[in-house]
Amino acid sequence: MNSRKAALNRAGRFRTCPPASIVKSEDHKEQARLHRSICPYCSRIEDRPDAGWDDAVSALAFYLNRPFRTREPSISTGRFRFIKPEYGFWKNGLYYTPPLMFTIEHLHTPQDHILAAQTFPETVLAGPGDLILDKSQTDLFPLFIEPWNMYPAPERCFSEPIGGPGRELIPVVKRLTDAPDALPDWAVRPRPMALHDPRIDFRELEKSVGSLFFSRISASPAKDPLNAHPAPAYKSVLELKNAILGLVPDLTWPVPADDYGAVLATARFPACGRVMAASDGDTEPFTANMVYLQNGAVVEFKPASGRILMRSSVNQGVGVTGRIGPAPFPESSFLIALLASGEADVSAPETTEWDPVEGRFYLFFRSTEISSERLAMAVLVQIP
Repeated sequence: MNSRKAALNRAGRFRTCPPASIVKSEDHKEQARLHRSICPYCSRIEDRPDAGWDDAVSALAFYLNRPFRTREPSISTGRFRFIKPEYGFWKNGLYYTPPLMFTIEHLHTPQDHILAAQTFPETVLAGPGDLILDKSQTDLFPLFIEPWNMYPAPERCFSEPIGGPGRELIPVVKRLTDAPDALPDWAVRPRPMALHDPRIDFRELEKSVGSLFFSRISASPAKDPLNAHPAPAYKSVLELKNAILGLVPDLTWPVPADDYGAVLATARFPACGRVMAASDGDTEPFTANMVYLQNGAVVEFKPASGRILMRSSVNQGVGVTGRIGPAPFPESSFLIALLASGEADVSAPETTEWDPVEGRFYLFFRSTEISSERLAMAVLVQIP
């Protein structure tokens, strides 16, 4: 237990203390001074996080402080890769160093996201559901993969791969996400958590780090859909709804639509008017709304076929990848996506990406219940 407590202290330093390259940089001088004033370890030079660590952490610090070469043209999965150094950041006097990730699968999103799991190099902190690997399995140093701490990041965020390939580990990590006890026979089985176990605090630290990096690399600014186009013609939600009903009298709104985006996305065509692609077993069809605007006014409102291609459990939520057709759409087109959380509530995704050329989208919701019936989507097209 004492060794785990010491490892937890080192983990805090490793995740929130700046590496040498940041401390020595003139650009970070003021933030580094603030950090030293609040950090009991960095206030003394001998307690710098790159001094006196065990072999594994020292080896990892080497990779953090060296320059990265330009990444390969296509990011391969089943490899260990850092989030690039430029995505490190300061927050409240702490420096969050980009973590080492294990890449799992391409999500085929507009920004070419890859689902990846965070890793950590001190295996004494591994708990149930973690996959412990020795040096021979990583070609780096012993570490463990955290299947409970996965999130997507665009390809551009990943560095070159380090260590050996490990594609055979991908199905193991995926399986552990849903079944933490489903370790392969060759894997070391971590001891169960005890009362006041330091690993409980460690997991909270890791979840926090993962959430912060996911938010930082995936944040998309909220937009009012009609304000994304010039001269909106409607002064109220009711006026917009009546204008749409004038074009399609049989539309209904199964959930309350209290803003412009909800009116456009949640409107439902009668069953006979929906455009629904056939289900092929691996994907889910749904109907999206095509909204054509001219001078800020809706001039045409019709259904379009959509398909959910992939769902992935990510940091305390679900990522959804799909396609709406027929593509291509105009470059200026705008996607609205909402999730019906009940009969009286809708929520917007924290991340929305839209590729009008291919009609692809990626959404991230802080929800674990995602289905095609609950998704409400509209594509807005401004016409001359």
